[in-house]
Amino acid sequence: MNLWQLFESTAARCPDRAAVEMQHADRVERWTYRELHAAAIARAAWLVAICVGAGERCAILADNAPEWCAAYFGVLGAGGVAVPIDTDLSPAQLAAIVDDASPRVLFVNDRLEAVAREVLEGRTDVVLCNLSALVPLSIFIPPSTPSTLSSAAVILYTSGTTGDPKGVLLSHGNLIAERDGVLAVADVSESDRVLGVMPLFHAWGQLANVLLPLLVGARVVFLDAVVSTDLVRALSGHRITIFACGPRVVDLIHQRAMSEVAGPGLLKRSMVAAALALSFRLRRVGVNVGPTLFRKSHNAVGPQVRWFIVGGSKFDPGIGRDLYALGFTILQAYGLAETAGAATITSPADAPLDSVGRALPGHELKVMPGTDGELNGEIAIAGPIVMQGYFNRADATTNVMLGDWFLTGDLGRLDAHGRLTIAGRKTEVVVLASGQNVYPEEIEAHYCKSQFVKEMCVLRSAGASTERLLAVVVPDMDVMRARRIVNVGDLIRFEMESLAIGLPLHKRVFRYELSFEPLPRTTMGRLKRHEIVQRLQQKSRDATRAAIHPATISFQWREDPDAIAAVAIIAARAKGAVVLPDSNLELDLGLDSMERVGLLTALEQRFGVRVPEDRSHHILTVEQLVAAVRPGPAAVPGFAPQDSWEVLL
Repeated sequence: MNLWQLFESTAARCPDRAAVEMQHADRVERWTYRELHAAAIARAAWLVAICVGAGERCAILADNAPEWCAAYFGVLGAGGVAVPIDTDLSPAQLAAIVDDASPRVLFVNDRLEAVAREVLEGRTDVVLCNLSALVPLSIFIPPSTPSTLSSAAVILYTSGTTGDPKGVLLSHGNLIAERDGVLAVADVSESDRVLGVMPLFHAWGQLANVLLPLLVGARVVFLDAVVSTDLVRALSGHRITIFACGPRVVDLIHQRAMSEVAGPGLLKRSMVAAALALSFRLRRVGVNVGPTLFRKSHNAVGPQVRWFIVGGSKFDPGIGRDLYALGFTILQAYGLAETAGAATITSPADAPLDSVGRALPGHELKVMPGTDGELNGEIAIAGPIVMQGYFNRADATTNVMLGDWFLTGDLGRLDAHGRLTIAGRKTEVVVLASGQNVYPEEIEAHYCKSQFVKEMCVLRSAGASTERLLAVVVPDMDVMRARRIVNVGDLIRFEMESLAIGLPLHKRVFRYELSFEPLPRTTMGRLKRHEIVQRLQQKSRDATRAAIHPATISFQWREDPDAIAAVAIIAARAKGAVVLPDSNLELDLGLDSMERVGLLTALEQRFGVRVPEDRSHHILTVEQLVAAVRPGPAAVPGFAPQDSWEVLL
């Protein structure tokens, strides 16, 4: 049976069972299997009516919704190839994928119709179809030759961390083998309810939110808007039993669960730590007392949740152990689009370790010989989940296939029981002059133990000294404000130095840059390191072009005499540093806490104003300071000075 036939069989078996729910702000939209099947039939009939032939591509650019699922199965029913597209792509990126895939049809929802029309302007080879405006056809004549297991079913364009997306061609057989392999380890039944937060254009999201639940008769729940409060509420309100997500979402769940058991006082913390340790040990011997000991955490997160399935990027094992001790079950999966989603998965009986589990049943996993002396080598996967190849990229396919083995580009190691541990991406390993390998994700996880570090990216240096590591650090400003911390740089410096003590010298960060903007990531949460490097280099070039000596202030505020006067006062105390709107008072201008107070006092006296103390704690940059003291309009953002990142990187 192909995917369409499996879906038809499920719809016929449980036509009146709820298939998909959509949580809107004020209502819940519910589709039964009968209704979802009818909507898929309507789309398949329309595709056949406009002469979409077997194997022709039909793209889907839409948010998670019942209509997305109907379009997906409709394309498969018509014998076509579904091409889900990332909804966060820019028009230029979207146009590149449309050019490469050459779809006959582009399905869109209301939100994305305008950008789709912009991309398709002047093109007559692609039919644009709004999913909500499709007119149902009553007659559907299936293709005379049904799709086989070897027929192409889906092309997934990898967003990637390298900026070079490729179309991964997956067959019906690939996707069915993927579904069957996961079900052999983690059963999903008609009684399950799956929360579908991960985007459906991603391999992992498609597996968890479509192929697993909708081909067995389970229910999937989508959210109209995904915010942390709605997510936690949905887990309980919709009686979710399975939640597949990325590590960053699990971080939110962890924070929510731990907040229910945390409390002030040494005695309370000691009692909680002892209870967690006891619960962890009992679970190792098959006794789960977590739901009883930590009932408040389970009620807050969702008492019906059977397990969380985590995939997409590296997961902090410490968070896994905490949730395990609380009584929750965490399954970890590892895979890529090229392996149809998951290639390995831990079982519900496994305790959380650094491992991402064993190969799916019927598949093989091996690690190529390593050269770093740490037993890590490139991970290779073989079996029916391995892609047919990259669409229109025979050369790229050849580069990643070694016979029947797919070379993942990830580094890892296998233990004696066949469990895989991921070290990092092959292309991201920092090789030091000493020959030692450093895995950025390991270093990032170590420094992010600080509650004041929100996220971090470790980079390789292209400078003369390759024995040193560089990093971009994003402070957690919510924590800083809650604790009324003004000297952010001093605190982060203390944290970085303190945490460095626990690392070998070659793994310590020797220089870092503070950033107050979120680091760019892929949909599944992996850092886009190449983009972070480009941002730093561009920032350095912009600062060089825009740099103005303090003695001759003339930039965004040149037409505002109050702003010019304020900047002149700031520049006089800036110790010769370049003054720009985005200059950080502490980090760029070198002002300590007493000097900042003196500067603020001077500005208050000059302009006859008084800045409330609670507001002064939030002033970090020149722009914010000028805006706080001058009577004129708000300042215009600028660039922070950077003079050496381009050289270092």
